[in-house]
Formats: sequence, structure tokens, C-alpha cells
Amino acid sequence: MAKKKANKSSKSSSKKKKKNNKSMKKTVPNKKKSIRKETALTLYVPKGAKGKKYATAKTKCTLRNNDTKVKLYAQFNPSSITFSKSAKYQSIESPGMNYPLTQYTGGEAREFSFELFCYEKPCKGGIKNARKFLYGFLPPEKNNGTFVPPTMDFVYAYYHRTLVVTKVEVNDEWIDENGNPIMTRFTISVRQV
Repeated sequence: MAKKKANKSSKSSSKKKKKNNKSMKKTVPNKKKSIRKETALTLYVPKGAKGKKYATAKTKCTLRNNDTKVKLYAQFNPSSITFSKSAKYQSIESPGMNYPLTQYTGGEAREFSFELFCYEKPCKGGIKNARKFLYGFLPPEKNNGTFVPPTMDFVYAYYHRTLVVTKVEVNDEWIDENGNPIMTRFTISVRQV
């Protein structure tokens, strides 16, 4: 008899818990995610890939133009990125002192460069699109007034910085018989803003 009462009380307490969980679920408001449309340039899509699979690396190096919202996913991640941070100091000389005083006057902008390697055989226009994307960060060929450089979000693993491009070097290492680049190495010099 005591077992039956214990079973009934445990069943009723579990029903109450379920009702409380349901009521809690109802009170949680629906949060709609705001999705911003962004265009992605793809350098390489493997054969048989479905959806938006770009290459085999787990963390893709991504460059994003903050003005146009266009993203470029690297086909091959940079093998290394070397950067440093420096500071400016000024020496203050005063009579009678053996050494001048050193005063911190400010930091300097972080500058570094990285390399993107692209391979596309047969040529489908991905390398040309990447070149056009990267040239979009530099002043246009024709002088049409003032130029405000667009900023780039550089995201690679833990490293996320907002940058401006100072230089783009293009090395077309392999060109097909039609004059289209098949293998290109981009060296991009940037400055943090």
C-alpha cells in the first residue's frame, strides 16, 4: 500500500514537472535571427561537392570587404602569418644626467603581409574574380576624385583584424594556352586600422 502511494506521488510530481517545462517553453520568446545577405567568391569547388563546401580545411581564411559585404574564402590557407607590434619613444635630454629620459609617445600601426595560393585547372574565372576582389581595396586606375580605402575583415583561426590593403603582388605561375591563369600566388600587404 505504501509502495502504491509512493509510485502515485512520484508520477504526479513528474507530471507537474512536465507541465512546468511546457509552461516555461511557452514563455520563451521567439528570437528571429537577422540574416544579412553576403556574396561569397569561390575559388575552388571540389568535384561532387554539394552546397557551400569550399575546400578541405576546417578553418577557412576569410577576407571580407566591409563596404560591399563580399567575402573571399581562401582555397588554401596561408602557411604562416608573421606580425609584430611596435611603439614610438622619444629621448629627453637634460643637463647633468648620465642617460636621457625615455618617454613613450604612442604606438605604431601593425603591418604585415600574407600569401594566398590559388590553383584552378581548368580555368573557370575564380582566380580572375579573386584578383578583382583584391584590387578593389586599392585606388582605382583612373583618377576620379578622392579615394577612401575600404576596410577588410581578415579572419583566420583566432586572428581577426580590420585592415586596409597597402599592396597586392600577383604572381601568375602557370598560364594555360588561352592566356588564363591556372596557378597564382597573391602576396597581400596590409595595415591594421
